[in-house]
Amino acid sequence: MEQSKALAKHAKSQRKIDDDVKPIIINVFYVLLVVITLGAFMGYAINAIYTNPKSLMKDWGISSLTGPKWYMQNCFVFMWIFKLVSVVYILSKNSKLSEEFVLALRDIGITVAFVLEYYISLEIYYFSDRSFKLSGHALALSTMTCMILIECQRNASITNNKIWQNFGKFMLIFHCYILSWTSFAYHTYLELFSGLTIGILTIWLFHLLANKLITKNK
Repeated sequence: MEQSKALAKHAKSQRKIDDDVKPIIINVFYVLLVVITLGAFMGYAINAIYTNPKSLMKDWGISSLTGPKWYMQNCFVFMWIFKLVSVVYILSKNSKLSEEFVLALRDIGITVAFVLEYYISLEIYYFSDRSFKLSGHALALSTMTCMILIECQRNASITNNKIWQNFGKFMLIFHCYILSWTSFAYHTYLELFSGLTIGILTIWLFHLLANKLITKNK
Protein backbone atom coordinates (compact mmCIF):
# COMPACT_ATOMS: atom_id res chain seq x y z
CA MET A 1 0.00 0.00 0.00
CA GLU A 2 2.74 2.43 0.97
CA GLN A 3 4.66 1.55 -2.17
CA SER A 4 1.58 2.22 -4.31
CA LYS A 5 1.11 5.62 -2.68
CA ALA A 6 4.76 6.44 -3.26
CA LEU A 7 4.51 5.45 -6.92
CA ALA A 8 1.33 7.49 -7.35
CA LYS A 9 2.98 10.51 -5.71
CA HIS A 10 6.03 10.15 -7.96
CA ALA A 11 3.83 9.86 -11.06
CA LYS A 12 1.90 12.98 -10.03
CA SER A 13 5.12 14.90 -9.46
CA GLN A 14 6.46 13.78 -12.83
CA ARG A 15 3.26 14.96 -14.53
CA LYS A 16 3.65 18.33 -12.81
CA ILE A 17 7.22 18.61 -14.10
CA ASP A 18 6.03 17.73 -17.60
CA ASP A 19 3.26 20.33 -17.35
CA ASP A 20 5.87 22.93 -16.38
CA VAL A 21 8.21 22.07 -19.23
CA LYS A 22 5.68 21.70 -22.06
CA PRO A 23 4.62 25.39 -22.19
CA ILE A 24 8.28 26.40 -22.30
CA ILE A 25 8.96 24.08 -25.24
CA ILE A 26 5.86 25.39 -27.04
CA ASN A 27 6.90 29.02 -26.50
CA VAL A 28 10.43 28.29 -27.72
CA PHE A 29 8.92 26.65 -30.82
CA TYR A 30 7.01 29.89 -31.47
CA VAL A 31 10.28 31.79 -31.09
CA LEU A 32 11.86 29.68 -33.80
CA LEU A 33 8.93 30.26 -36.16
CA VAL A 34 9.03 34.02 -35.63
CA VAL A 35 12.81 34.12 -36.05
CA ILE A 36 12.70 32.11 -39.27
CA THR A 37 10.00 34.35 -40.75
CA LEU A 38 11.07 37.76 -39.48
CA GLY A 39 14.81 37.10 -39.59
CA ALA A 40 14.75 35.79 -43.14
CA PHE A 41 12.76 38.81 -44.33
CA MET A 42 14.89 41.39 -42.51
CA GLY A 43 18.18 39.76 -43.48
CA TYR A 44 17.16 39.59 -47.13
CA ALA A 45 15.80 43.15 -47.17
CA ILE A 46 18.85 44.70 -45.50
CA ASN A 47 21.32 42.92 -47.77
CA ALA A 48 19.25 43.68 -50.88
CA ILE A 49 18.75 47.39 -50.18
CA TYR A 50 22.00 48.41 -48.50
CA THR A 51 25.48 47.77 -49.86
CA ASN A 52 27.02 48.05 -46.39
CA PRO A 53 24.52 46.70 -43.81
CA LYS A 54 27.11 46.71 -41.01
CA SER A 55 27.56 50.47 -41.39
CA LEU A 56 23.79 50.88 -41.29
CA MET A 57 23.55 48.91 -38.04
CA LYS A 58 26.27 51.05 -36.52
CA ASP A 59 24.50 54.26 -37.53
CA TRP A 60 21.28 53.01 -35.94
CA GLY A 61 23.04 52.10 -32.70
CA ILE A 62 22.57 48.42 -33.44
CA SER A 63 25.62 46.18 -33.55
CA SER A 64 26.31 43.82 -36.42
CA LEU A 65 25.49 40.81 -34.27
CA THR A 66 22.58 41.89 -32.12
CA GLY A 67 19.92 44.45 -31.33
CA PRO A 68 20.38 47.33 -28.87
CA LYS A 69 23.96 47.20 -27.59
CA TRP A 70 23.19 48.38 -24.06
CA TYR A 71 20.79 45.47 -23.53
CA MET A 72 22.93 42.64 -24.83
CA GLN A 73 26.06 43.94 -23.12
CA ASN A 74 24.27 43.71 -19.77
CA CYS A 75 21.72 41.01 -20.57
CA PHE A 76 22.35 38.71 -17.62
CA VAL A 77 22.50 41.67 -15.22
CA PHE A 78 18.94 42.54 -16.28
CA MET A 79 18.01 38.86 -16.03
CA TRP A 80 19.16 38.63 -12.41
CA ILE A 81 17.50 41.92 -11.44
CA PHE A 82 14.26 40.47 -12.81
CA LYS A 83 14.89 37.22 -10.94
CA LEU A 84 15.43 39.07 -7.65
CA VAL A 85 12.24 41.11 -8.03
CA SER A 86 10.27 37.97 -8.89
CA VAL A 87 11.61 35.98 -5.91
CA VAL A 88 10.87 38.82 -3.48
CA TYR A 89 7.32 39.03 -4.83
CA ILE A 90 6.82 35.26 -4.61
CA LEU A 91 8.13 35.11 -1.03
CA SER A 92 5.71 37.87 -0.09
CA LYS A 93 2.97 35.41 -1.07
CA ASN A 94 4.22 32.82 1.44
CA SER A 95 6.15 30.59 -0.93
CA LYS A 96 8.60 28.09 0.56
CA LEU A 97 12.08 29.53 1.03
CA SER A 98 13.70 26.12 0.43
CA GLU A 99 12.15 25.89 -3.04
CA GLU A 100 13.32 29.37 -3.96
CA PHE A 101 16.82 28.47 -2.78
CA VAL A 102 16.92 25.41 -5.05
CA LEU A 103 15.61 27.44 -7.99
CA ALA A 104 18.18 30.17 -7.35
CA LEU A 105 20.91 27.50 -7.45
CA ARG A 106 19.41 26.25 -10.70
CA ASP A 107 19.64 29.69 -12.29
CA ILE A 108 23.18 30.20 -11.00
CA GLY A 109 24.10 26.88 -12.60
CA ILE A 110 22.50 27.94 -15.87
CA THR A 111 24.41 31.23 -15.84
CA VAL A 112 27.73 29.48 -15.18
CA ALA A 113 26.96 26.92 -17.89
CA PHE A 114 26.23 29.74 -20.36
CA VAL A 115 29.61 31.39 -19.66
CA LEU A 116 31.42 28.07 -20.17
CA GLU A 117 29.47 27.30 -23.36
CA TYR A 118 30.18 30.76 -24.74
CA TYR A 119 33.94 30.50 -24.20
CA ILE A 120 33.99 26.97 -25.60
CA SER A 121 32.22 28.30 -28.70
CA LEU A 122 34.98 30.91 -29.07
CA GLU A 123 37.64 28.20 -28.85
CA ILE A 124 35.83 26.21 -31.53
CA TYR A 125 35.73 29.35 -33.69
CA TYR A 126 39.50 29.84 -33.47
CA PHE A 127 40.18 26.09 -33.79
CA SER A 128 38.16 25.97 -37.02
CA ASP A 129 40.25 28.81 -38.48
CA ARG A 130 37.26 31.16 -38.10
CA SER A 131 35.12 29.06 -40.44
CA PHE A 132 32.43 28.16 -37.86
CA LYS A 133 31.08 30.78 -35.46
CA LEU A 134 28.31 29.49 -33.21
CA SER A 135 25.79 32.28 -32.65
CA GLY A 136 26.62 33.53 -29.16
CA HIS A 137 23.62 35.83 -29.22
CA ALA A 138 21.31 32.95 -30.12
CA LEU A 139 22.82 31.05 -27.18
CA ALA A 140 22.34 34.00 -24.81
CA LEU A 141 18.85 34.90 -25.98
CA SER A 142 17.52 31.33 -25.94
CA THR A 143 18.92 30.86 -22.43
CA MET A 144 17.52 34.15 -21.12
CA THR A 145 14.15 33.73 -22.81
CA CYS A 146 13.61 30.30 -21.28
CA MET A 147 14.72 31.51 -17.84
CA ILE A 148 12.32 34.46 -17.99
CA LEU A 149 9.40 32.36 -19.26
CA ILE A 150 9.90 29.75 -16.54
CA GLU A 151 10.10 32.43 -13.85
CA CYS A 152 7.04 34.28 -15.17
CA GLN A 153 5.03 31.07 -15.37
CA ARG A 154 5.98 30.08 -11.82
CA ASN A 155 5.23 33.55 -10.48
CA ALA A 156 1.85 33.72 -12.21
CA SER A 157 0.86 30.25 -10.94
CA ILE A 158 1.67 31.20 -7.33
CA THR A 159 0.43 34.80 -7.24
CA ASN A 160 -2.34 34.60 -9.87
CA ASN A 161 -1.02 37.87 -11.28
CA LYS A 162 -1.30 38.10 -15.07
CA ILE A 163 1.22 40.94 -15.19
CA TRP A 164 4.02 38.36 -15.02
CA GLN A 165 2.57 36.36 -17.92
CA ASN A 166 2.25 39.52 -20.01
CA PHE A 167 5.83 40.49 -19.15
CA GLY A 168 7.02 37.07 -20.29
CA LYS A 169 5.20 37.48 -23.61
CA PHE A 170 6.70 40.95 -24.07
CA MET A 171 10.23 39.65 -23.45
CA LEU A 172 9.61 36.77 -25.85
CA ILE A 173 8.70 39.23 -28.62
CA PHE A 174 11.57 41.58 -27.70
CA HIS A 175 14.12 38.77 -27.86
CA CYS A 176 12.68 37.63 -31.19
CA TYR A 177 13.26 41.14 -32.50
CA ILE A 178 16.89 41.15 -31.33
CA LEU A 179 17.53 37.63 -32.60
CA SER A 180 16.09 38.46 -36.00
CA TRP A 181 18.89 40.97 -36.61
CA THR A 182 21.57 38.37 -36.08
CA SER A 183 19.85 35.31 -37.48
CA PHE A 184 20.28 35.24 -41.21
CA ALA A 185 22.39 38.23 -42.21
CA TYR A 186 25.47 37.16 -40.23
CA HIS A 187 25.11 33.45 -39.40
CA THR A 188 24.45 30.21 -41.22
CA TYR A 189 21.49 28.05 -40.24
CA LEU A 190 23.86 25.63 -38.51
CA GLU A 191 25.50 28.37 -36.44
CA LEU A 192 22.14 29.84 -35.46
CA PHE A 193 20.36 26.63 -34.51
CA SER A 194 23.43 25.26 -32.74
CA GLY A 195 23.30 28.25 -30.38
CA LEU A 196 19.54 27.93 -29.88
CA THR A 197 19.68 24.18 -29.29
CA ILE A 198 22.51 24.33 -26.75
CA GLY A 199 20.75 27.10 -24.81
CA ILE A 200 17.41 25.28 -24.74
CA LEU A 201 18.92 21.92 -23.76
CA THR A 202 20.89 23.53 -20.93
CA ILE A 203 17.73 25.11 -19.54
CA TRP A 204 15.79 21.85 -19.86
CA LEU A 205 18.42 19.79 -18.01
CA PHE A 206 18.80 22.24 -15.12
CA HIS A 207 15.03 22.69 -14.89
CA LEU A 208 14.42 18.94 -14.61
CA LEU A 209 17.19 18.54 -12.03
CA ALA A 210 15.80 21.37 -9.87
CA ASN A 211 12.27 19.95 -10.01
CA LYS A 212 13.51 16.52 -8.98
CA LEU A 213 15.32 18.01 -5.99
CA ILE A 214 12.22 19.94 -4.95
CA THR A 215 10.02 16.85 -5.34
CA LYS A 216 12.46 14.72 -3.36
CA ASN A 217 12.49 17.17 -0.44
CA LYS A 218 8.70 17.38 -0.15
